[in-house]
Amino acid sequence: MPDQHEHVHTNGDRDPLEQENLAKELGASLTDSFVDYVRGDITFDTLIFESFEAIQDLFVIASGDYELEYIDEGDDEDDVE
Repeated sequence: MPDQHEHVHTNGDRDPLEQENLAKELGASLTDSFVDYVRGDITFDTLIFESFEAIQDLFVIASGDYELEYIDEGDDEDDVE
């Protein structure tokens, strides 16, 4: 009898290292949420919502169906005249 729990997915021709790093970032974010809950900084409902979002994001990362957007952290105020 074949293993019915086998999960086969494609990575959308993404770099596996990129996907692993994104998954690690998700894990770190989830860890922060757990700590926030233990400290009383967030409610259980918020923890559940953030956990569900992380699982959804993980599914998208594993499928390779995402586009990375880079945020420019430089300000125009830093320009020298």
